[in-house]
Amino acid sequence: MEVMLNTLYVTTAGAYVHRDGSTLKVEVEKVERLRVPIHHLESVVAFNQVLVSPGAMSLMVEHGVALTYLSYTGRLVARVDAPVSGKSGHLHRFPPAPPAMKPSPGTISERSIEESSTSRRSSMAIWTC
Repeated sequence: MEVMLNTLYVTTAGAYVHRDGSTLKVEVEKVERLRVPIHHLESVVAFNQVLVSPGAMSLMVEHGVALTYLSYTGRLVARVDAPVSGKSGHLHRFPPAPPAMKPSPGTISERSIEESSTSRRSSMAIWTC
């Protein structure tokens, strides 16, 4: 059996994505709206005010499913990717940057994040909640 990899778009404000065994369950106002087996997903995109439980994030990392947070206007807020190759589960520590190159607290280069996210786009099936 061939499994098509899909993207789950969760667009409903106040939705809650959590783990239920080896599936992701999406609830809105404590009512189940969708249940998707993790092996059917390649990525999950959460818009605006969508909550994702730590258990769901852990399940996504274990199965290599990417999680992307977008603002209500569609701007990238954050992206969580599982290790693709190499030794998974190992933390890679890099030497600290020289003092002159450290950014001020609370800032991040949005341009570098946007450039890295746009290079990985592909067409795939979509579920929306």
